[in-house]
Order: sequence, then C-alpha cells, then structure tokens
Amino acid sequence: MLLQKATDLAQRLSIGFETKSGIPIPTINIGTGKHSYESLSSTAEAATLQIENKYLSHILGDPYLWQVSQKVNDIIDELPKLDGLVPIYMSSAHGTFAGSEIRLGSRGDSYYGWDLC
Repeated sequence: MLLQKATDLAQRLSIGFETKSGIPIPTINIGTGKHSYESLSSTAEAATLQIENKYLSHILGDPYLWQVSQKVNDIIDELPKLDGLVPIYMSSAHGTFAGSEIRLGSRGDSYYGWDLC
C-alpha cells in the first residue's frame, strides 16, 4: 500500500517537471494537475526530490522519475556559480537562476545537502 501511495504522489508531482527547461514549477494542485508556469522555484525546491525519485525509479524499474529529477542537477551543474554557491531562485520557464541572492538557509539549503550526496 505504501509503495502505491508513494508512486501515486510521485506521478502527480512529476507534472511539475514537464516544463521546457526541466526546472520544476513550484506550485501544483496534485488533485487537478493545475499549475502556473510563471512562478519562480526556489533552488532548494527544484533540487530536492532526486534521492527519493531515484530510489522509487529503482524499485519500480522505471527510470522516468529519476531522469526528470536528475535533469535539474544537470542544468544547475552547467549554470555559472559564485565560488560554488548558487542563487536561491530559478526560472522554470528559462532554466536559469533568477536574481543574485545567495543563502545557505531557506530556499537554498536542500540544494547543498543533496548536491553533495
């Protein structure tokens, strides 16, 4: 039952990764699938499901969830950084960082924690 629930939730959340850039949108109604492409994602939000999706992909024998999650890290790896630090916002429409504010706390912390794994 837990695997079914995890799979259902992951599939609903994967709608957010279906952008031109591959950077997920931050707000999705998982009941209706409605969302807005005009929002900025925090870097932490965009780069936080990789471990969970990799493991679920492995269990299910379906690479899709891992591929869409890993694409976020691939995009971030290619973007310019300031001494390894990244801005706290990303544009899901353009696949770029938005703004220049850098923090190690909210909106940035999960990126650094998971990126090191």
